[in-house]
Amino acid sequence: MNLKEPNELPSALDHVNEMLRKKGDRSFLFFFDFDGTLAPIVAQPDQAALSDETHTLLKKLAEVYKVAVVSGRDRKDVEAKVNLHNLYYAGSHGFDITGPNDMHHQHPEADNILPELEKIANEFEKAFQEEKQVKVEKKKFAIAIHHRGADKGVIEQLEKRVKARLANDQLLKWDKGKSIIEIKPNVDWNKGKAVLWIMEQLGLNEDNCLPVYLGDDTTDEDAFRELSDKGVSVMVEDHDQKTHAQYAIKEQKQVAEFIKQILSYA
Repeated sequence: MNLKEPNELPSALDHVNEMLRKKGDRSFLFFFDFDGTLAPIVAQPDQAALSDETHTLLKKLAEVYKVAVVSGRDRKDVEAKVNLHNLYYAGSHGFDITGPNDMHHQHPEADNILPELEKIANEFEKAFQEEKQVKVEKKKFAIAIHHRGADKGVIEQLEKRVKARLANDQLLKWDKGKSIIEIKPNVDWNKGKAVLWIMEQLGLNEDNCLPVYLGDDTTDEDAFRELSDKGVSVMVEDHDQKTHAQYAIKEQKQVAEFIKQILSYA
């Protein structure tokens, strides 16, 4: 699938009928990122929250179709913020997955890397403790270095320091998202593979299901790519890189409208 600029994508809100035709007699399976997709991005990540409207719509959607939330947040954190017990939750970019009927998965290779993650997190907490616009967040399977509002020079130094520290570390890798640097286990696992794992566990495939994934960040590209020939992918808001997504939703608050449209046909 060719990569496209986000502003070249057709509107998901204007093409719900097209998605319904593609679904046919199959069921939908919805995957949502949390920050920037279900909930607006805020300066303090711990203050992110679903609107009452989105919570209600998500609850109604889960009564009709299977719904999963796939987030970089710790699984317990995003599960508490969504607070709906019949959803599937993939936290830490899919390294920790739970759901109804005792679904549970923690990536075994990542488990072995937890001591190294703890060590690096402690190092960076000390290194950046004087920088007010930088917050180091320790997660079970990742480290998030938030820098929303930081000067360009500060961000460049953060990236330089992280890159240098991990240059010879075979256990960890790092990448960038919206106002964040994330350090994760260096294993072949991501949101896209987590989506496929959930589908397999649920016995869902192209014959009986049309997966739909909504996300707003570069970390969601793995899921967009995995679903490029078997599902629907929607970029929420723009980022500055080309995308594998097929459709776009221009503003995060319009995600609620998208869910409303889907429910109107249920």
